[in-house]
Amino acid sequence: MTEKNGKNVIHTEHLKKYYIMGDIEVRALHDISLDVNYGEFTAIMGPSGSGKSTLMNILGCLDRPTGGLYILDGTDVSSMDDSQLAEVRNKKIGFVFQSFNLLSRSSALENVMMPLLYSRNKDHAKERAAEVLDLVGLGSRLGHKPKELSGGQQQRVAIARALINDPEIIMADEPTGNLDSKSGKEIMQILISLNQDKGKTILMVTHDPKIGRQVPRVISVFDGMIGTEEEQEIIKNWQNPDFLNVSGLKKPDSASVSLKKEQINPNGNGKMKNEAKETVSNPFSDTFGTDDNDLEEEEESSAADALAEAFGNRKKVANEELPAGKQFLVNPIKGNEEGKTA
Repeated sequence: MTEKNGKNVIHTEHLKKYYIMGDIEVRALHDISLDVNYGEFTAIMGPSGSGKSTLMNILGCLDRPTGGLYILDGTDVSSMDDSQLAEVRNKKIGFVFQSFNLLSRSSALENVMMPLLYSRNKDHAKERAAEVLDLVGLGSRLGHKPKELSGGQQQRVAIARALINDPEIIMADEPTGNLDSKSGKEIMQILISLNQDKGKTILMVTHDPKIGRQVPRVISVFDGMIGTEEEQEIIKNWQNPDFLNVSGLKKPDSASVSLKKEQINPNGNGKMKNEAKETVSNPFSDTFGTDDNDLEEEEESSAADALAEAFGNRKKVANEELPAGKQFLVNPIKGNEEGKTA
């Protein structure tokens, strides 16, 4: 792990990404200013086409911004060329993808060793790869190829590959999206352990509102910009308020929503009372790829369960007011809370 430069591993100021399509200027990102601290566990959420993938590509050094400032782990990467960006992301960022992105003809060990081909530190490559595979519970599967592994095991290989260069940040794009609930919980528990035990910063894209309700922090993206506090709560809690006219949210006609605010379950989770189910269609279904059943009472997904177990108590304390002159701090390793004089 690199020496920490200040408290922010990610710092952006007025970040933007514009594309020119003929005579049209498309503003994929506009005026993005945000900070992510070392050791944070953060989710990025937003409707399809909101710009969250573009934001992740820039934060992951896979693309360059059109303008603005991006400081990654103390280094200005805003204007780096492709080769410089490749070196930075190889050292500082580990990627975990929804579809695993493993080489089908290579063993688990060989897949994990792949980032070392582009690294200056190739010493003891096999030993290091075997060590991280053992860390994710695959010490006995070193020679297995992807087709010989379950989906959950393939994602473990992908996580091990992300860890091989001991990066500061793990960026995960829907890491449990292709997994059954049991495997999804196991993968989420690994990410939580990396965050709490190893101090890794986790930045995760998710469409799952149940996960959004449990992560310590959600960054919502609308229209290529960071969402307002109200929009953040809509994304995180999957609420259906008196309709906001924001990009990506499909405004229903009057017949589709005959539900008043007081009919919404007062626990604030956006789920409807049983008697209202037949009169409400889900206006989020086209945008977020879900269906009306997401509005019904149901158990949390297993990945969300893992997050609730790890962060639930912390969030409860975080919402309490601290005495004047103190600020709330979270120790990302021990997972405890303390009020510290500012």
